Amino acid sequence: MFRNYLIVAYRSLVRFKVYSAINIVGLAIGISFSILAALYVRHEWSYDAFHEEAERIYRVYSKGEVGAGDVAMATMPGPLGPALAEAFPAQMQRVVRIHTTSRTFRYEDRSFRERIAFVDPGFRDVFTFPMLKGDPETALDRKDAIVITEKTARRFFGGEDPIGKSISFTRDSEVRQALITGILKDIPATSSIQFDCLQPYENVEAALNTWNLVSNTSIYVLLRGPIDVAELEGQFPRFVNWSWPIMGEKEEMKLQPLAEVHFSPNIRGSELATDRGYSYILLCVAVLTLFIASVNFTTLALGRSPSRAREVGIRKAVGAHRPQVIVRFLSESILLGLIALVVGLVLAEVLMPSFNSLMDRELSLVANLDGSAFAALIGLAVVVGLLAGGSPAFVLAALMPIHVLTGRLRIAGAGFFGRFLLVFQIATSAALVICALIVTLQLDHLRTRPLGFDSEHLIAVGQFGKLRDLENNGAETYRDALLSHHAILGVTGMFHLMDNRQQSRGGVVYDETVLKGVEVFYVDYDFVPTLDVELIEGRSFSRDLGTDVAASVIVNETLARQMGPGSPIGKTLKFFNEMTVIGVVRDFHFRSLHHKIGPALLKCEPEYQFSRLLVRVRPEDIPGTLAYMKDRWETATPSPGFHYSFLDESIDRQYRTEERLHRIIGYGTLFAVFIACLGAFGLTAFAVTRRTKEIGIRKISGASVTEVVSLLSREFVLLVGFANVIAWPFAWWAMDRWLRDFAYRIGPGVGTFVLGGLLTLAVVLLTVSTRTIRAAPANPVDALRYE
Repeated sequence: MFRNYLIVAYRSLVRFKVYSAINIVGLAIGISFSILAALYVRHEWSYDAFHEEAERIYRVYSKGEVGAGDVAMATMPGPLGPALAEAFPAQMQRVVRIHTTSRTFRYEDRSFRERIAFVDPGFRDVFTFPMLKGDPETALDRKDAIVITEKTARRFFGGEDPIGKSISFTRDSEVRQALITGILKDIPATSSIQFDCLQPYENVEAALNTWNLVSNTSIYVLLRGPIDVAELEGQFPRFVNWSWPIMGEKEEMKLQPLAEVHFSPNIRGSELATDRGYSYILLCVAVLTLFIASVNFTTLALGRSPSRAREVGIRKAVGAHRPQVIVRFLSESILLGLIALVVGLVLAEVLMPSFNSLMDRELSLVANLDGSAFAALIGLAVVVGLLAGGSPAFVLAALMPIHVLTGRLRIAGAGFFGRFLLVFQIATSAALVICALIVTLQLDHLRTRPLGFDSEHLIAVGQFGKLRDLENNGAETYRDALLSHHAILGVTGMFHLMDNRQQSRGGVVYDETVLKGVEVFYVDYDFVPTLDVELIEGRSFSRDLGTDVAASVIVNETLARQMGPGSPIGKTLKFFNEMTVIGVVRDFHFRSLHHKIGPALLKCEPEYQFSRLLVRVRPEDIPGTLAYMKDRWETATPSPGFHYSFLDESIDRQYRTEERLHRIIGYGTLFAVFIACLGAFGLTAFAVTRRTKEIGIRKISGASVTEVVSLLSREFVLLVGFANVIAWPFAWWAMDRWLRDFAYRIGPGVGTFVLGGLLTLAVVLLTVSTRTIRAAPANPVDALRYE
């Protein structure tokens, strides 16, 4: 019997090719999008789960006020690690510091820039990074020891055994040797902590390992068994009061589970992090797309129900029972779902490279398609088939054969339910269209809002740690060589680019009042003119005045306002030492537009070990200028790999997450609208078939083609109107919550929602018109003969 059902279902699908194609394409798109979303979510939620003690590992971070908002940071002073281990031995089994940076390593004629992590001896007791060669117990006992990953070993040594060989690097103008004592298995892509090699923490520069400097150091603790974390955190205030002198009054120290590290982009640290919300958004868009496709199936099936009624009547007249009729139609919908699954898998594999590029991941469908995953996909296709085909199957199975065969057929509620489903389809599509419009407008606002400085034609040279590697005062030599070129207008040093990393922490004292959360920028003499920051009062730093380095600062407008009424010029601030305010600059954005501009001061430190040089160039011959800069770099230092980036591009990268959301919603909108249009097209085709005689009579009575098209399209205009009434509140709620993450945001007005509704209406009417325009000019005589 079941074999017979499958054969009949197959014949039905082949007979109604257009109907089958619409459903298969719609379901395949929904299934492929769901597969891609599931792969991404599975990958994201597996971060750091491979560590054997993952449930007992916590990251230390601080939370406090900076400027106009709260800021959480997971970069800590180096001495905090041993202090925690000493203060809480009963609760903390291990405390490990991880200081990450980059270095250029050399072996014979090969050199590469590698990520290096300086770690405490207990690193291997806390984290599970398997070692392939070497003794894990003693590999980092020597100060000059280094452990590298498989990938690093292949880059430097090919197929040779690197154990016992040395690689060199430059630090503090001195060439140093590191002895390879072990090889680690490549770090998994699902690790928040990423590095290419390890060295003992004692190699961290002394200047970066002080209480007064928040360096690029993360601190992890391995707790002893099940401990009340909240109770332990309650003991931290007393600890930091005597141990951590730069903690502010409103700053507190917290513990974060390792499983949450990857989903904490708002906690600034050296680990890879992303927003958990985007996993949920991607899942929601995928589920909505699949649901729209299922609704499409149901809507079209209900639209076809009058044409399938005679089949049901004949089957029941010859003895078929209601359950048999239900199984008959469900088998057809399940078969269609399985075919859509196959097409969806092929489509997902085709789209995988584009999806990986969009999400910045390296996912593989084949690698994840194991037995359980394949069974889940089969189950998904069956469930989709049952849900999509269930309502039409029960409606058709309830028909009485006498009503069908005598022409007295009335399918109660089928028309209303079908319209309701179509309205829901269009409402979901309209909501996605509106969300896509608002995200587009907000991204445009982020790109075009004035930053308070000129970011165009500014080239950042070097990267963290690279300028420090330049030998024999190479940084100054390089700077002088650049300034001698006619196309270079200015050069200045910076420790960080204009990104979301904090420059310095702590309070600034003015008139015996502590001004909290002041950002301190260590700059050189040319910072203000090179970045074209507007000086609204006073003067900039001058090489002719020796006091500018020791005792002068420039403040921004926000800090000037906090200092009270009147001009701040000549007033004194205390930041380590007493400083005199010599100038006020216009507020400029030193972090992304997620954050309000807070108080900031510029301190002139021309001898500071900047990690980057910002070079302002003329726009006429940028490739030629870059070639000159690269040539001078190679002359000033033996360090290879001239590295540069345009500052405006670096600023744009702050909004990669928003760009990703924009693309996710954009693709989801295209898929949802396309599927909804397939449904509208199918329903229009059935409506035209049912109203063939009516169209013929109207044309004989004098109706024009335009009037016929308007007649057939009028209902869809009303449905789109109802759909927008439903869609607008949900779109407003979702976008209002998303926009709260930005300190500087747009206020989407009614026009945005009206535009979204009109776009949805235009697409639906265009789809409907492709079918109605073909039906309207038909010969009315043929229409009246139609049966």
